Amino acid sequence: MTDAVGKRIFPSGGVSAVARRRGRPNWGSAAVVGLAAMFAVFLALPIVVLIARSILSGALAAVAGSSAIIAALGLSLATTSVSLALAICWSSSTKSDNTRLSGAANRP
Repeated sequence: MTDAVGKRIFPSGGVSAVARRRGRPNWGSAAVVGLAAMFAVFLALPIVVLIARSILSGALAAVAGSSAIIAALGLSLATTSVSLALAICWSSSTKSDNTRLSGAANRP
């Protein structure tokens, strides 16, 4: 917002929200980051333990070249490639639509 002279005015009496937040820690975002880290550990820990146990027991080396493992890795690579291509196409078309609708392409 600007006044008649062109100076920026803020509803908080002249202090922007960023300036008000600089001195205080934002406990809400810290809690979200902590919670996300905790969930990531709980999701990753069983997988890490299973892989470590298979490496230590030698079972991973025994089944690494089996046809079922190769087929599963091929399927995983194919589905990941297709989903990545679709995500790139969708995000680029959405970006061009947003640019066209906002008129940013017509600005000097």
